[in-house]
Amino acid sequence: MASFRIRHVSAICLLAALLTTCLVTVGCLSSSTASLYLYSLEYCDEGTADVYPDQKVTNIDAGSQFRSTFSGSSLVVRAGYFGTCIKSQSSVWSCSTDLHSLQEVAKNIEGDPANILNAVELARNGMLLGPALIAAACLSFAAMILLIPRMPSAVWRGVATSLALVATMLVIIVAIAQNAVSYTVVNTARGISNGGICAYTGSVAMGLAWFAIGATALATVGIYIIHTAINALSKEASSDDASSSHSKPYIQGSH
Repeated sequence: MASFRIRHVSAICLLAALLTTCLVTVGCLSSSTASLYLYSLEYCDEGTADVYPDQKVTNIDAGSQFRSTFSGSSLVVRAGYFGTCIKSQSSVWSCSTDLHSLQEVAKNIEGDPANILNAVELARNGMLLGPALIAAACLSFAAMILLIPRMPSAVWRGVATSLALVATMLVIIVAIAQNAVSYTVVNTARGISNGGICAYTGSVAMGLAWFAIGATALATVGIYIIHTAINALSKEASSDDASSSHSKPYIQGSH
């Protein structure tokens, strides 16, 4: 009964990890998922500028010079694993995987004088984390399918454990790389412009990625517990059968 419950909990965890991973993957592919971004760049005004202290920069006027040179634009650019979204204060989100179509949209609204759209696109294309996330989702799905039988064989239990473990490692690698790339892009943009460009990391996508890690890790532990418990019970049953066969009394026939 305990292994039955653990199997159900593991399957639910894998399903939650699968849905979460898919949700993060489709971030910025449409206007409805524009909030699931990895990092965001936008033009700042004086009120929203994030200026570094004077002792940390060489040119303390870089922010004001940047804003005076590229004033008049309120473009916001957000990047996901496969898509990019842009908008201005007076427009709605426009999301696509095609850079040229987004450039045309940017020209038609307020323009992109500092080419932050190109910078976001270059950083996103250099990550190559999306395929790894899709692979993790596929492995989680395969492991979940293997848990459907009530008593899966030892081979399939071992395969399910391996698949869940690899999926966990992939999601961990993607989450760490996502953190590193996002903070690098954000800090570089802030440092160069010194308040001319506002840059942010996507906390929602980050949180979902770490939730997927926890769910797949919990499922992996559960599958491993089931695997070891059933193996132990099988060995115990085999030893009991062997001992009972040796303990049967020998009845000598009459002559």
